[in-house]
Amino acid sequence: MSESEITIGTRGSELAVAQAEIVRNKLAAIEPRISFRIVKIKTLNEKVDRSKARTEKDIYTKEIDEAILERRIDIAVHSLKDLKFNMDENMQIGAVPDRDDPRDVFIGNTETEFEHLGTDALVGTSSIRRRVQLTRINPKPMISDLHGNIDTRLSKLNSGEFSGIVIAAAGVKRLGKAVRMQYFDERDVVPAIGQGAIAVTVHKDNSAAAELLKRIDNMKARVEVGEEIEFGKAFGTGCNLPIGANAKMLESGKIGIVGFVSDLAGKTLVKGETETGPGHAGKSLAELLIKKGAGNLIERN
Repeated sequence: MSESEITIGTRGSELAVAQAEIVRNKLAAIEPRISFRIVKIKTLNEKVDRSKARTEKDIYTKEIDEAILERRIDIAVHSLKDLKFNMDENMQIGAVPDRDDPRDVFIGNTETEFEHLGTDALVGTSSIRRRVQLTRINPKPMISDLHGNIDTRLSKLNSGEFSGIVIAAAGVKRLGKAVRMQYFDERDVVPAIGQGAIAVTVHKDNSAAAELLKRIDNMKARVEVGEEIEFGKAFGTGCNLPIGANAKMLESGKIGIVGFVSDLAGKTLVKGETETGPGHAGKSLAELLIKKGAGNLIERN
């Protein structure tokens, strides 16, 4: 980092760059004397079959993390849901800016809502987490793998290849896509841990950049995603099972959190929710789900 410039690392996708620009604009607004330059970094997910590596989070972050550790960039912008629960000991999340809508949405090529689709419908999604929950809402449509950026997925929908697709609301909104969306309640389709939140990572020794990031940190968003991460950690950093959580800071000051864990086939799904004080909600919910049988799923996996 120089006194006059900070480099911001990001993946090269349209959404990733849009998120980096959000962070750049926030930083430029509070420190106009510094130039903030976005650096696109090619990551492993662009080189591998994502359908075979979808449980490996570092396919989205590894090369960017290395750039931070080697001090080739100052900070990096990620979708928080793509980060591993346990980061390199020399890195930290310097900021979690304002969180967008964490919910998943159904976008159809007709006005038919997801729960009314029939057996002739084909719905695309990239997530096992979504798949196992969607079949509980409506078992009739066929759920098929659908990967690629948002434009690719919308193109396949508009071409008639799919009857509908299920993706994160935040990505659609950040790119300004004008589409009709059906929002799923967080209790019906529990979002991915950290979904809707942007994370800005920084080297722990880069104190100047870390201090600057504190000025764009949203404490409410950080507390909420922190509880979700603690929920995930309780099931082990190597857990490849479908898992999700969504926490909200309530007016009372307590944290309300809903979460779920499932086997890969979706035959056994354990879901629950709780409300307690900050610093305890994620762990408390994990303990509740383990008592309800989630621990057996982890052992079998």
